[in-house]
Amino acid sequence: MQIYANPEHYALLRALYQASVQRQQELTLMGGAEAHEGHVWIRRLVMPKQEGSAGYTELVGVPTWMDDLEGLAPVWIHTHPGMKAFWSSTDEETLDAFAPPPIRDALVWGVSIVLGRDKWLGRVSLWQPLHFVIEQVQVVMEPSEGYLAHGAAWLTESR
Repeated sequence: MQIYANPEHYALLRALYQASVQRQQELTLMGGAEAHEGHVWIRRLVMPKQEGSAGYTELVGVPTWMDDLEGLAPVWIHTHPGMKAFWSSTDEETLDAFAPPPIRDALVWGVSIVLGRDKWLGRVSLWQPLHFVIEQVQVVMEPSEGYLAHGAAWLTESR
């Protein structure tokens, strides 16, 4: 299993981490993903209004961007500026808070990524029908064959 980001999203993740280091502030992206052929594909990313410090980030205001993510599994990406990538106890609590409400007879899952100075850590969390976490999922740029498989719609959908 891998987490695929298209080239624009991949570049955004790199820029997010660099901005985080320059500001010495954790930064967050939210998004939506789909599962396809045993992998996860990030479909949309948005940068919500937020505030924080080098040790935390907090979303502020009404999340009007959530409508753009309807039908997609939640994605939470955040940085650890100047630190190694790891899942802190605060991160663990935040992951549980992002769990969508249960849906009858549905698979409920989400993606989280922490960007650190040494690497990017990806994880896929399954909340329903049972709680299970897949750790150490590699985050990679989408292969060119993916663009051919998804066609031009992929480019417009992911903006």
